[in-house]
Amino acid sequence: MRVFDLEEIGASTRFSYWKEVLCNVYVSLDSTPTSRNDFLGSVTEHPFSCVSVSNIRSQKQVISRNPHGIRRDTDAYCFLNLQVRGSCRVVQANRETITSPGEFSIVDSTEPFVHDYFTDEWEMFSFKIPKSVLDTRMDVHRDVVARKVTDRTPVGKIAVEYLTAIAKRPESLEASALDLNKIMVDFIGLSLGQSGDRDEGVRRTFRSGLCRSIMS
Repeated sequence: MRVFDLEEIGASTRFSYWKEVLCNVYVSLDSTPTSRNDFLGSVTEHPFSCVSVSNIRSQKQVISRNPHGIRRDTDAYCFLNLQVRGSCRVVQANRETITSPGEFSIVDSTEPFVHDYFTDEWEMFSFKIPKSVLDTRMDVHRDVVARKVTDRTPVGKIAVEYLTAIAKRPESLEASALDLNKIMVDFIGLSLGQSGDRDEGVRRTFRSGLCRSIMS
């Protein structure tokens, strides 16, 4: 586990440190705050098999991924961002959505994107997933990015509850992380309408539902 908290950093260097944290935990990113006065934020990151699970909270700002940052990074990831507090405008691939608490969206690190956190305070759970993992189930760029999944739909509610359960206690679930990540991909696919072939979809739905019941 890694913890970064700006309250422990001098006020004059907080924002430059924040940009370093974003690039260190996620990928090369730019951040533009509404105000640098008394800027605060924190990130707690847990490894979870091939996935990284983090809790990030801060203040109003725009976080963006640009071509220069893309050229700097060699690995490709998808970020599933589940909103806990506040709201975020997500833009990628000529698509735009707004996520609020109980909703998530996905972005692809190999293409430019914008996260506009336009509320004074915000918090989210972020799942850093190797793009190759999601590519086995869905066309990430065409079908997935900047689309909102909400807990106000039946499948969305199950997916959000599952992701929240992992994000709140990754250290206690680490022994089962590999299997839980496979089920996570199933839930992501189902909630976005990427269900795969019929028989496999039935098996995955049963397995995922059973796992959710056990975790609850």
